[in-house]
Amino acid sequence: PNTAIDTRKAMQRLATSMVLLAQGVPFLHAGQECFRTKQGVENSYQHPDAINAFDWQLVDEHQDAIQDVQALIQLRQSEPLFRLKSRSAILKHTFVHFSPHGCASYELKQGSRHYVVLFKCSPHLETLALDKSFKVLFDSTKQNQGSTDTLTLEGLGTIVLKSEEEEA
Repeated sequence: PNTAIDTRKAMQRLATSMVLLAQGVPFLHAGQECFRTKQGVENSYQHPDAINAFDWQLVDEHQDAIQDVQALIQLRQSEPLFRLKSRSAILKHTFVHFSPHGCASYELKQGSRHYVVLFKCSPHLETLALDKSFKVLFDSTKQNQGSTDTLTLEGLGTIVLKSEEEEA
């Protein structure tokens, strides 16, 4: 495997998940979910179709990344806490944290609804203990499943958790 390409794809997936899970209106470029590059041309306005054409083969090659984007869009649409409408609501319901090893996270809390979103930005192995049990809704690293109060994080990726207390 090409480690440099794999790392760049992991970085792209992480960045795309940050866009989709941030407050505000997300914006994705056509093909971002399947690693479309336009061969490195940043402003392709006056370039030929060879640069601007959408390569549909990328869709077939990167179904796993596309499915991750679809899952995050569905999560965002299903839960209003991921789409807060005002600065005051964001300040009231969002709590940001950083771990010593490069994991950025935020919590969304309103009433009994409680989510934790983790962005693992460092390749170092990290174990995080949570203050209660959470259900893993999304894990791009595929390292954590089901319900847990401890997470193992290795490599770059995004994890979304939902508190199980509200389901009781």
